Amino acid sequence: MEKIKQTHEPKNLRGVVKDCTRLNIRKQPTLNSEIITTIVSGTYVNIETSNPDEDWVLVNVKDLKGYCMSKYIELQQVY
Repeated sequence: MEKIKQTHEPKNLRGVVKDCTRLNIRKQPTLNSEIITTIVSGTYVNIETSNPDEDWVLVNVKDLKGYCMSKYIELQQVY
């Protein structure tokens, strides 16, 4: 699985949830943060930006923006 390593605003990045049955989307990039929603394996997300520590990524899914752990997101090419 490719880890997200961007340190700037990515353009047209898309990812898919892999290796996780249910992935929590959180308000902040921390395990203690409130869960906004949960998505399942195979769900596509638009990647807004990654956190400098590279463990979290800001995604847009279901018209919601939130953070999830980047290790569960596999990058997809967007044409």
